[in-house]
Amino acid sequence: MTAPSTEIDLKAAGCEEVYSEQVSALGDRKELDRALKFLRKGDTLVITKIDRLARNTRTLGDLVDGLHGRGVGLKVLQFGKDTLDTTGAYGRLMLNMFAAFAEFERDLMRERQKEGIAKAKAEKKYKGRKPTARAKAGEADSL
Repeated sequence: MTAPSTEIDLKAAGCEEVYSEQVSALGDRKELDRALKFLRKGDTLVITKIDRLARNTRTLGDLVDGLHGRGVGLKVLQFGKDTLDTTGAYGRLMLNMFAAFAEFERDLMRERQKEGIAKAKAEKKYKGRKPTARAKAGEADSL
């Protein structure tokens, strides 16, 4: 579900359609696929944040190249009134830099998480994550 403020921001930016994933950027992206199929030459895909579109620079680069190859622009709202428009060389450079920083930040978070888990295991305090609803449903099915 799209946060109300996010949807308001997208509508204020002139978006006719708003697509929102209910899953992580790592999984199957049905809403992104729908949005990409909807876009036509001359359209602009508007996103609120770079890391909501892709988790790494390679995936982002592939998506942007695909958009530009179809004549579709990309606009990022995450910078306040100074939006990022990737239809020009400067915008593409900035997009790649911001994507690299976002990927770096995510990698640092993963490293800290692994270190914390290793420390908790060494101290015999690690219990793993709580079971998901899907895992609980699997347990119920096996009964």
